[in-house]
Amino acid sequence: MSKRFKIDFKNMNYVKVFYGFVLIGLFATILVLSFRGAGPGEPIINILIESDEDFALYDLAGEGTALNPYIIEGLTLDTGVDKGIVIKNTSKYFNISACNISNTVNVGILLENVTQGTGLIQGNIFINNTVAIRIIETNNCTITDNQFSLGQDYSIVLSSTATDISVYSNDFIDNNVGGGTQAIDNGNSNNWYNVVTASGNWWTDLGLNSTYIIDGTAGSIDLHPLANPIF
Repeated sequence: MSKRFKIDFKNMNYVKVFYGFVLIGLFATILVLSFRGAGPGEPIINILIESDEDFALYDLAGEGTALNPYIIEGLTLDTGVDKGIVIKNTSKYFNISACNISNTVNVGILLENVTQGTGLIQGNIFINNTVAIRIIETNNCTITDNQFSLGQDYSIVLSSTATDISVYSNDFIDNNVGGGTQAIDNGNSNNWYNVVTASGNWWTDLGLNSTYIIDGTAGSIDLHPLANPIF
């Protein structure tokens, strides 16, 4: 065998070590990419709950009962994601509170097919979301003590299948400027004020009006808008 094609068996161990490191590096890269979430072009969601069982995927306080609901609280979601929090097809009780949700491309919070009376969205701050809250196929949930500001579109969107949603004691600050009112209601029997205390919401575009007419086919009106902001 010529010297040119002679294999140096003395250095084989070094070659094996070298390629071993290469393979380890490649495996590590694949592993990291697999945990980065959605790939390019895929919508990113911070919290995605699509069944009652999915609540267990997150380290949430509570048990999902009326007396001890699951608590999603204290989150700061400001990453320009497609959706901040999505909860759908659930029957467990939950409370979304004390969160700061900003700059979502699609919607800050989406509730869809949530069992009657199990959802509470309270004490959150929404800034510069395309839509802050969208509700579909959901009955008798409550939205209260939140601040909605600088939304690019309607801050709250109640679809035609949203029923008996209560919206009161919230601040609506310069959302959907130039495009209509700050929220839209296409649902049924939704209340934009507390029917017990007769307290509505604070709207920066109320002007000298004594009531606030809300866009949408429902013909909803905040009959008791607040004179001063909550926050």
